[in-house]
Amino acid sequence: MRAGTWRAAAVWCLLLAVAVAARGPRHVVVILADDLGHADLEWMSTPLGQIKTPNLRKLRERGIQLDNYHVQQVCSPSRAALHTGRYPIRYGMQHYVIPHNGTWGVPTDEVFLPAVLKRARGFKTAHTGKHHMGMAKWRYTPTFRGYDSFVGYYGGECTYFGCFYDTTYDMHRDMRPECGPGCSEVAWDLDSTYSTYIFTDRAVEVIEETDAQADRLFLYVAYQAVHSPNQVPQQYVDPYNATIADQKRRTFAGMLSCMDEGIGNITEALRAKGMLDDTLIVFSTDNGGPVDVPDCDVCADATGSVNWPLRGGKFSLWQGGVLGTAFVAGSGVPESRCGTSYGGLMHIADWLPTLAYGALGIGPEEVPTKPLDGVNQWDAIVGNAAPPRESYLVNIDRLHEDGGHAGFQQGDWKLMVGRGGPPDSWMAPLTSGPAVSGTRLAAELEATRAAQRGVPLALARGACFVSADKALRRPGGCDSGVMSPGGFAASPDLGYCYLENDTLAGAVVNSTFASCFAACQRTPGCAAFSLVPHPPTGLSSWYNTTVQLFNIADDPYERHDLAAERPDVVARLLPELHAINATVVPPAHHDPNCPPFDPSKTNNSYLPWCGMG
Repeated sequence: MRAGTWRAAAVWCLLLAVAVAARGPRHVVVILADDLGHADLEWMSTPLGQIKTPNLRKLRERGIQLDNYHVQQVCSPSRAALHTGRYPIRYGMQHYVIPHNGTWGVPTDEVFLPAVLKRARGFKTAHTGKHHMGMAKWRYTPTFRGYDSFVGYYGGECTYFGCFYDTTYDMHRDMRPECGPGCSEVAWDLDSTYSTYIFTDRAVEVIEETDAQADRLFLYVAYQAVHSPNQVPQQYVDPYNATIADQKRRTFAGMLSCMDEGIGNITEALRAKGMLDDTLIVFSTDNGGPVDVPDCDVCADATGSVNWPLRGGKFSLWQGGVLGTAFVAGSGVPESRCGTSYGGLMHIADWLPTLAYGALGIGPEEVPTKPLDGVNQWDAIVGNAAPPRESYLVNIDRLHEDGGHAGFQQGDWKLMVGRGGPPDSWMAPLTSGPAVSGTRLAAELEATRAAQRGVPLALARGACFVSADKALRRPGGCDSGVMSPGGFAASPDLGYCYLENDTLAGAVVNSTFASCFAACQRTPGCAAFSLVPHPPTGLSSWYNTTVQLFNIADDPYERHDLAAERPDVVARLLPELHAINATVVPPAHHDPNCPPFDPSKTNNSYLPWCGMG
């Protein structure tokens, strides 16, 4: 069954409230999207709402949106935090991701969420989709970390129609716990099958094999979508031909729609099995969307995802990289909370204690773990308890370019040490096609302009320009009538002016938005530009670099650095970041005892090559 359906009754929340009044959920399904941008789902941003996700929308309407939910800036660290309940700095996973030839993984003495549920309550545990927490040694792979079965890929990326990275295949079928040599199967039969179909079908199969009354199920569905490369059956792209002009964004829309269909099929399978009313569903992204901006050398995998009007994206510590989209729905959510939001500060590491100790009532002493950074948010999310988290570590990465960077948020104050990105700038939304009302787009842009404290908008031939304190750019043009050039006014802020295809070395420094705008107008072939901020000056950190401070409540788009104006806040937060920094485990690195990966020894497939571990 490919076509998603939704047959849950309108009174689902009421029925669930009665059914689970005296107990928590029996089953848990965690769905993780890959590289989903903050403005990609239809209810998150008005002009971008042309991507239809009816199944996610209906789940969200029957659940609680997490409005202040944070993830890591890139995927391996986020997945590790979700599974361990601990910050990646605790076990060396804070720097970038695990490459396909990487010989490290999440250390095997870290206890994973499925292992906690399995040992404490006898959960049946299944994982399908992307792993990306280590594959050089068998003990890094999913069935050695608490999962009874795994169908998916060990690495971080591959093609969608047959999971190849370069020319090496990475789709596996591990069908029992600790499924190593002689058990693990390379799933060659799935070559050429679209991955969203594979993972949806496997999730449905797991549900159908579950005894709804005798079993307790923890199902983790980690979709490849919407990570690069942009690939999807054409039937999912065609509905957007008239409404999305940009080719990349149009294909992205098809990928997201296909994933939404899969989520509908999973929900329908739960209903058909009689499990829906007893299942808590968690949906989350792993990091912000990758965006295509000229100041970012690592943004080659940009997919057409959008985080606007947030600053930055995947790979960065700006809100566009770490403010995640998430919600909970289903069993345990009171009727009064359906369709509402939770504004308490939350981090992806909170899921282990929130699900295990909160929703499921497991005592922390039942399955000992290392000291958690995550906190139990359950009573605050579904009830009236005060939000338990007052601060969170964005990240500390001493190996990051430009001498390292770090971020720490306490309450509304976010402290940034070193460069927050790349990407560091703001990416304007992709413009819509003629079938989408220009008035609708204009209204959204005007609302954003007002939210940006009166920062003006500008329209120029061939490109859509949105002025912030530091500018945005997007090739492709604006809908007519959005704003006239007369609405433009110069920003006083200085930065590096990039014209399209420029490099940092060729950028014009000490430019204003006005001078950069004018330079693009007089340069033949210039279709877009970006004004990237100069590094701030003044305060320094232990990295011998800069400190920036933002009030996220007043300035959610991180445009106004208040470090010089509020040295008292910097003086309060910096020692706390220093204290955390003293506990950092150095980033994991190659095992010198492990030979280089050689696909000729594994039949051109990714299999652990460093033994059991």
